[in-house]
Amino acid sequence: MTPTPHQYIRKVALGSAALALAVGAIGIGAPDSNAAGFWTEVCRTTGADGGVFASSFTPGTTKVDISLNVEDTLADGHHVAVRFVSETNSGAIRNWAWHHNFGGLNHSIEIDTTAADGEGIRALGFEVGRFEGSRLINHCSAWALKY
Repeated sequence: MTPTPHQYIRKVALGSAALALAVGAIGIGAPDSNAAGFWTEVCRTTGADGGVFASSFTPGTTKVDISLNVEDTLADGHHVAVRFVSETNSGAIRNWAWHHNFGGLNHSIEIDTTAADGEGIRALGFEVGRFEGSRLINHCSAWALKY
């Protein structure tokens, strides 16, 4: 049975050293400079953790299929969100729309989407945040693939 993107993201987010070694051994994680295969990246901030997953990526492409995931990890009345971040071939950073999770403690959401940018996409990242209404309280971010 093939794990879903969320299962990969969640297992990595749990921080198991043994799992991290196993994941690296089967090719999940940092890709080579030609970026073939699938990869995942996660980050944690107070009250939230999440990540991004893609089955393939070639720097300079104009379109990439991704899965984003975010989980609420704190019973504090705040909600959490995740968004895709990309860098164009010219070096401009693009912050894509937030995807909000209002489900409360231990609730996670997964968003499968396609990012398309006519300028070309040379780097993939994401941001996870905890919100009070529309105000960002705290966040983490990571580049999953950057050249």
